[in-house]
Amino acid sequence: MKKFFASGTGFILITVVLYVLIWGGMIFAMRVTNTGQVTQYSESTKSASTYIWIIFGLPCMIFGWRTLSSMQIGEGWGCFMPLLWWLIFYFIKAIIAFIIGVFVTPFKLAQMIHNRLQSPFSQ
Repeated sequence: MKKFFASGTGFILITVVLYVLIWGGMIFAMRVTNTGQVTQYSESTKSASTYIWIIFGLPCMIFGWRTLSSMQIGEGWGCFMPLLWWLIFYFIKAIIAFIIGVFVTPFKLAQMIHNRLQSPFSQ
């Protein structure tokens, strides 16, 4: 089983499963949060959707932030911005990091799992 998941096909399968889990969790959280369309959910389920957003959103934002930082966007001109523009810059960067992270996170997590399975020290 380990050899299968360490192969290229296993990497694709892990990536697809992670995409389904992350996108499915976020779609479920959006449906529960949007009380105008879905009203059969209780208040405890609606508060659970907040935790779902945190559980799925935080890793997406972290991986998206790393991806944006690796692109070196905004290098060199940041020292001339006033404090308010720094706050606006980081707020916009956080939103963009979340959006990019939704697409990048499953791939990066699958890559981490795949590399761990291929390492000679994993038993």
